[in-house]
Amino acid sequence: MALCIGKKETLETLPLAEYQEVCPLFAEDVYQAISLEACVNGRNCFGGPAPSAVSAQIAQAEAVLAQYEN
Repeated sequence: MALCIGKKETLETLPLAEYQEVCPLFAEDVYQAISLEACVNGRNCFGGPAPSAVSAQIAQAEAVLAQYEN
């Protein structure tokens, strides 16, 4: 991240050559791995932002609310 700040870049705009200077194993797929979608979907834990985690929280909230509807 310090590299990005120093170069006024973001992880998404940092050229592949810069990644490869840090580690030559980086390839074009680094951009897919750091995409917003990949980062959100990867946080599939309780309270996380992944769609499946949000759906689970909604279902749980609906079940709790259903108890009070009677």
